Amino acid sequence: MPYIDTVYYTNVYEGKQPFNWDDLPKLLIRASEMIDVITGFKLVTGKVNIDNSIPFVQDQVKKATAKIVEYYVINGGYEATKSSEPQSVSIGSFKYSTSKTSSYEGNEAIREAVIQLSHTGLLYAGMEAIDNDLH
Repeated sequence: MPYIDTVYYTNVYEGKQPFNWDDLPKLLIRASEMIDVITGFKLVTGKVNIDNSIPFVQDQVKKATAKIVEYYVINGGYEATKSSEPQSVSIGSFKYSTSKTSSYEGNEAIREAVIQLSHTGLLYAGMEAIDNDLH
């Protein structure tokens, strides 16, 4: 289930309008899936119940999701962001090459989403302490 809806994206976040409005629900789902990956699936596994979280955490998750949706909209949709980019191109004496190692490297939207989530505790990947035998 997406962390935001079309009303939040268009009216609250005021994101860039998609070329095809019918694509927006799918982009909301894909962006929410990316939030799940970034947060280590804490929201879908039940470690964190977003509905019971404080409003600050809920708001940060929504903003981070909207940033990723807008990235997809600006770049022509989810599929367009996954297309492979040529490693090098040359035309005559002009040469251009990249050393891109992952599909998210250099993705400003992912960095902004991580920053948005950085003060929520959702990015913590350490172990929880179990203190049963220490009493």
